[in-house]
Amino acid sequence: MEGMILMFKKISLQTFADGENQNVGIRSYVKQFHKIFAAVYAVKNYWSDFFTDLQIMDGIGHKDVAFSIKTNDIEAAVTYGSLEDGGTAAYDTGANVAFGTGTGSTNRFGNRTEVKYEDQDVEYSYDWVYHEGIDKHTVNEDFDIAHANELEKIANKKIAGINSEQGKYLAASAGKTIQVEVAKADAITEEKAIEIFNKIDTYMTDIEVDESLTKVAAVTPALYNAIVDGRLSTTAKGSDVNINRNEVRMFKDFVIRKLPTKAFASTAASGDDPATQDLAIAGVVKMGVPFVGIETARAFEAHDFDGTTLQGAGKGGQWISEDNKKALVKVTATVTGA
Repeated sequence: MEGMILMFKKISLQTFADGENQNVGIRSYVKQFHKIFAAVYAVKNYWSDFFTDLQIMDGIGHKDVAFSIKTNDIEAAVTYGSLEDGGTAAYDTGANVAFGTGTGSTNRFGNRTEVKYEDQDVEYSYDWVYHEGIDKHTVNEDFDIAHANELEKIANKKIAGINSEQGKYLAASAGKTIQVEVAKADAITEEKAIEIFNKIDTYMTDIEVDESLTKVAAVTPALYNAIVDGRLSTTAKGSDVNINRNEVRMFKDFVIRKLPTKAFASTAASGDDPATQDLAIAGVVKMGVPFVGIETARAFEAHDFDGTTLQGAGKGGQWISEDNKKALVKVTATVTGA
């Protein structure tokens, strides 16, 4: 229109998300979802013994990388020698080592290894979204109450997904797979339970896992019942690991955690290939780090119904160092029975 100057102002959605402008129809629920999610995770996560506390990041600074760490996989350069007759000492006192003809070109300590650290990016391994709506005509509840209830339901659903992701990650990352045979995956004998844990214990001892660390084994109900019914385990009173329990079930120095069978991988029989069922995953307490980034958790006025749209998105993952993976054991059973 002639004589009129149109002025446009840049709008920052992040400002709206922070709640600094209450005149717009966008409300952020990131902080509320953060608290609800952390609380639900602490109670309902299957694999919490294997990981540190959940790292929750509000906003994702990089589309692929969750965080970076510095690693050093160079072994300590310690050389041993023999001081017995006929042996070779590690410290070379030869006349022409560091002296004589070897001056400036040799040394009595042997070759020097350079110590260097590498930057390693830890990437997200899965993402998640939710998209719901609350219609004023049908919700039959106060909006804030309805939304709070939905956030809790969404958090519970997300934990179920995280349980699945972490279970797959632990199984895939195991530095050792122990193969056994069972007649039935849902009826483990006492003898088989002893065989399984003898193999786990032998492996952990042979790789010299620090005895001061708490070891944990997540097992199927069938394996758990074989341990308990056979009176193989002991109990300890007190508080342990991530979840406070009045009684801790112990077997061969492992804290025993019973998980649903669905938490463990299985395959059905196919042709000449028999069925398989993972029975246990054993490792060390807090050997890995779980993380999740909450990019969005918001509500805004809908355009196609009389109410509010709820949207959320984020990413997550978990990480265990290559060295720690060596102390992660998976037990897979071949099911020989009908």
